[in-house]
Order: sequence, then C-alpha cells, then structure tokens
Amino acid sequence: MPPTTTALETNNSVLALAIAQSYLLDIDAANWPSIQGAIEEAYRLGQHHARTRKPRPTRPIARPATESKKAMVIGLLKRPEGATIAQIRDATGWQTTTVRAFFSIIKSKMGLTITNQRSKGASTVYFAT
Repeated sequence: MPPTTTALETNNSVLALAIAQSYLLDIDAANWPSIQGAIEEAYRLGQHHARTRKPRPTRPIARPATESKKAMVIGLLKRPEGATIAQIRDATGWQTTTVRAFFSIIKSKMGLTITNQRSKGASTVYFAT
C-alpha cells in the first residue's frame, strides 16, 4: 500500500479482502450469489470510506506584495526623512545584520541606491533613491 494510506484505509481493505476471501474459498456456479455478495460488500465499504474522508485543509491566502516587509522597508527608506536601522528593526522584527543584508539586496537586485546621512550624536539615517 502507498505510504499515505491511513489506518482506517488499511483496516477497511483488510476487512474487505477477508470477506471476499471467505466467500471465494469454494467457487462454483452454485455459489455465485455469495461471490456477488462479497463484491457488493467490498464496494459498500469503499463507498463508506469515500463519504467519511476528511477534506484537505485550505492554504492560507498569501499577502499582497504591498503588505510585505520588503515593501514596508522600501517605503520607510523612500520617506523624505528616511529611516534608521532601529526604525526598520522595530517595523520588521529583523536583526541589524538582516537589515544591512537587505540593503545590499536592494542595491544589487532592485537597482535602488542607498545613501546615508550621519550627524554627530544621532543615528545614521538611510535613504533609497
């Protein structure tokens, strides 16, 4: 049996085969009604199993790209005031190294330019253009 076979399917199959085998031990023309009974019973067991099968769970719906973290970070960087790494970390839940790695992805794969502005005593602010 395939590896996805459940215990219920296995039990039903074994039961159906046992019933059919008990009827088919002495085959002759006089026993045709019992052979037919075995076939019908096996069919009924299969129908019962088909009716009781649980439907597969549905997959969650994917979020639109406008709600992704990628879009959120790019939106933060394109603001006139830009964004600090701390602001991006708070918005996404990423670690600092992940934010910096994302900056390199933005540069290489998306063609955006990341610039920064440093001032004494304040955090570095990053901009995307």
